[in-house]
This record gives sequence, C-alpha cells and structure tokens, in this order.
Amino acid sequence: MDFRTISAVVADKTTDAKALAVATAMARRHRAALNIFCIGVDQMQFEPMSAGSTSLLVTPGPTDAVARAEELEAWVHTVVDFHVPEISVERVILPHIGLETGVGQLVRFSDLVIVSRPYGTEIDSLQSDVLCSALYSGGAPALVVAPNMISALQASTVMIAWDESDACLSAVRKALPFLRTASSVQIVMVEPPFARNPETGSALRLSEMLSRHRVESEVRIVPRTLPRISECLSRYMAENKCDLVVMGGHQPQARFRDVLLGGPTRDMLELTTTPLFMAS
Repeated sequence: MDFRTISAVVADKTTDAKALAVATAMARRHRAALNIFCIGVDQMQFEPMSAGSTSLLVTPGPTDAVARAEELEAWVHTVVDFHVPEISVERVILPHIGLETGVGQLVRFSDLVIVSRPYGTEIDSLQSDVLCSALYSGGAPALVVAPNMISALQASTVMIAWDESDACLSAVRKALPFLRTASSVQIVMVEPPFARNPETGSALRLSEMLSRHRVESEVRIVPRTLPRISECLSRYMAENKCDLVVMGGHQPQARFRDVLLGGPTRDMLELTTTPLFMAS
C-alpha cells in the first residue's frame, strides 16, 4: 500500500494554512493526487417552539456559506504550489447538521487526510468535526499536523502507541508506508509501575506481523509514573526524539465521554508537538 490519493479539507485560512502546505509537500514527495476541499458551512438552526406549534427553520441563508467557500478557494489558488502531478481544488457547501457525513463522503476514497490539530488555543471547533468525519464517516486515516511541522513528513523514529485496540491495529496497517521507511519503529505500551507481568503478548505479535511487512520493530514497556497516559507517552516521545506517533482514534462508543472528561486520545491531540497518524 502507498499513499496515492491525499486530501485536505480547508475550513479556515489561519488554522489550515500549515496543514495545506504539508499536504502539498507530501503529495509532491509521494507523487500522489491531491484533493483540496474548500468548505463553506451553512449554519442552519431549528428555533425551539412551544408544544403544539409549528417548528421554524432559522437560517442566515446559503449565501454566507457560498461566499466563505469562494473566499477559501481563491486563497488556496494564491498559496498552493501547483507543481503536483494531479491536483484539484473543489468548492463545497455543507449544512452544519450532517457535516460529519458530508465531509466523510468527500474523503472516503482517500489514502490519507491531512488535518490541523483540533484542540488548543484559538482553534475553531470545526477542526474537530473534520478529524472525526475523516476517521469515522470516511474511514480514512488522518495525519494530524503538529504546530512546528512545515514540510513533508520524514519520519525516522516512529512510536506506535499500542493499546491493543482494533483502532490502533487499523492505524498500524494504514501507516505502513511510513513504517517501511523509518529507521526505528518502537511499539510502546504504558503499564502500571508495579505490574509483575506486563501484558506484552499482543505487542510481540504486532512486532511479528510488522516483520512480515519488512518493518523491524522493538517493544518498549513504559511504567505509568505520571497521572495521565498521555503524559507518559509525551515524555517518552521527547526522550526518544520521535518524529511520528501512530495511534488509534477514540472508540466510537467513548467519543462523547472523552469530549466531556478527556481521554488519552484527546490529551495527545491537545498536548503533542509531534505529528499523529490516526485511524479508527
């Protein structure tokens, strides 16, 4: 498998500028087709009414969404380097209700979707919607661009944040183009500091699977000496100078809980300065 089709969903000029630059550079490096979707969101809202009355649909009209998409499309043509084998820029208008399904349909045939980091200061909530749409509605893997990432990803040291989940295994399979070119692949599991017999069986089987794909890897057990799993992973990433983290996304049944309370996936998206490769 290789990345033959790369997509980028542009919803904001400031937030998505870096992701767009990375998508262009990666498409050129992998000689892949690049699809850029400039979306305008129609903010339709239902006005609540008393029981028995007729419901009203309140909307500012599609003209605002059209103008937004046209503005983004014009901006893309001024900043993108079109020296890419195959590139397309498409203007798309989507309703806010059903946005996840709409974006999922756009990227479902992509091998990789480049997205901006969805959490942090001055980040629009739309970035989170785009990431969730790619992972769950589109079924496509996503590369979450780190704040300091300015060019095509050249991952020499890759960390697999292995939690034995189906989502993480899916991410590993879809990340094989990165894993094959890495000089070091480390399968990392976070365990309690006083565990007598850490469960490494599945990690060893994962390492065996990777070896059959010509990927040499090693298993590392990290003691849980910090309150949050994400903090243990972040410290390991910094100490080992990892260039890329491969991990599973939220489990679908846990997404609402993680939005309210947080979870390892959300914490990593908020704290990391390393690119994340995610899949569901």
